[in-house]
Amino acid sequence: MNNRNNGSDYESLRLNREGQAEAFDTIGNRYDEAFPHKEGQVSAGEWLIRSLPAGSRVPDL
Repeated sequence: MNNRNNGSDYESLRLNREGQAEAFDTIGNRYDEAFPHKEGQVSAGEWLIRSLPAGSRVPDL
């Protein structure tokens, strides 16, 4: 994989995520309006809940 810095491996890929947190903070209270079609996310979450042993922790869902 190549990127703008002429890197040829994944570790050299630098993503600019500046402003990402602010964007999510801005839409946070209106997330359901911004992303109304979440059936895939809901299904994946339900699958995860069924699949993990009781007491399991998920760092980010």
